[in-house]
Amino acid sequence: MTTDVFHYENDQLSAAGVPLAEIARGVGTPFYVYDPAAALARFRGLSSAFEGVPHLHCVALKANSQPALLRPLFAEGAGAEVVSGAELALALALGLPASRIVFS
Repeated sequence: MTTDVFHYENDQLSAAGVPLAEIARGVGTPFYVYDPAAALARFRGLSSAFEGVPHLHCVALKANSQPALLRPLFAEGAGAEVVSGAELALALALGLPASRIVFS
């Protein structure tokens, strides 16, 4: 499985198979593009490097606060690194147990 999100298809820059121009027409600009499948693949690769070693890989909610991106990562075992009450509330609202949240 490739984790390359951005690539050209038919001379159009695309993300996960969807032309960015099509996304821009639908939502306007500027916009962010996330590929949860690519993030999950990278998370799995990182986690496999620590196989057999107790660890908790945390997603920084300051940089990644989109529920559609966080849910699959949390389901896979990721924790959350939070720096505010709002980020803590988001992690808890998404069902992440407090034992997998690092407040720094």
